[in-house]
Amino acid sequence: MTKKLPLLITLLFCLNFYSQITFEKGYFINNNDEKVECLIKNLDWLNNPTSFKYKLLENSDEKIITIKDVKEFGIHNFSKFERYTVNIEKSRDNTTADLTQNRNPLFVKETLFLKLLISGSANLYSYEKNSIYKFFYTSNNNTPKQLIYKRYYINRSTIKKNNRFHQQLSKDVKCETISNKEIQRLDYKTKELTNYFASYNKCVNPKFTEIVSKKDEKIISLNLKAGASYASTTNKTYTQTSFNNEDDSQGLGLKIGLEAEFNLNFNKNKWAIFIEPNYTTFNLDKYTKRSKPFFDQPTPFYTLKTEYNKLDIPLGIRHYMFLNSDSKLFINASYSIFTTGKTTISYIIADETRNTATRDHKTNGFSSVGMGYSLKNKYTIELRYENQKSLNYDNDTVGFKNNIVSVIFGYTLF
Repeated sequence: MTKKLPLLITLLFCLNFYSQITFEKGYFINNNDEKVECLIKNLDWLNNPTSFKYKLLENSDEKIITIKDVKEFGIHNFSKFERYTVNIEKSRDNTTADLTQNRNPLFVKETLFLKLLISGSANLYSYEKNSIYKFFYTSNNNTPKQLIYKRYYINRSTIKKNNRFHQQLSKDVKCETISNKEIQRLDYKTKELTNYFASYNKCVNPKFTEIVSKKDEKIISLNLKAGASYASTTNKTYTQTSFNNEDDSQGLGLKIGLEAEFNLNFNKNKWAIFIEPNYTTFNLDKYTKRSKPFFDQPTPFYTLKTEYNKLDIPLGIRHYMFLNSDSKLFINASYSIFTTGKTTISYIIADETRNTATRDHKTNGFSSVGMGYSLKNKYTIELRYENQKSLNYDNDTVGFKNNIVSVIFGYTLF
């Protein structure tokens, strides 16, 4: 089973790459101002594209068209991109190491597809690529200008912000119902700027309704998990001359956990990260016949009993493959960032328990892979494989290693 899991996951990825992303109804406007209705491959782009694939009809061949030949394109009721040659300041500020001492923006001129977020008397656009996220705006149908926001440092312990976008909004995108205090409180974030431009356009035109691109998908979900596990455990035993061995045992156990899943909200919501504290318990028995006596007992028979309990906190990534609006497949991989527990190993001879050892789990963490099915974003079933061993297994006289295959059922609480 464990040897087949990587192959099955590879096959699922291949199916996803070739069939998952669909062509949806859209259009593009070429350099001759001709509007072409077509089907566009909707990648729900994380980075603003420079080209896209389209088909004129469902059965037509795929074609690729680039930013050089397209002024505008859109997917109906989903997104719209417009081509502009703009001055863009492309500094990053994800970490302190990205910052410089230069407060002022350094512009370069580029031709880009800007994503239209709000359309009205004032338009709001976004641009994202390689962890650079910038906003642009227009008022009075002029060429888009970048809303300026830049973090910089005076010294490595003093970080400041250039919030020039507050002044830009006060000057160009403001009406009588919006106060300067409201503008000064704005953060350079999609939700806040989208709400601000919507408020401004509604102030200018009470009939304003056009929000071109807005995602209301759930970002966080909490899922209750429970299931059954099958464990194959190898226990390393003592160093007495008559008994120095590795014993394998198998058995069923129970697993219960609570998972928090965070939707990454791009690529049509097909990617998520999750953290899932879970508790697993096993009671494994093995009846063994040895070729020589066990310690001072004449009988060659003994039972190896393993009581195994652990608490894990795996952190992982999940990829969904939509079958239809109500169901989807998924694959995930995770690594346990924390694990603790105890293993009690007992050797039972002639109904008498002898040589009981209790060991705390000491591991560097372990990896797991899984695949499953989700129904109506409410119910899930998953097949998961885990591989774990104690740190002392390879060089000590007592240790364990586990291969665990679990069937896990999930229910979304919210």
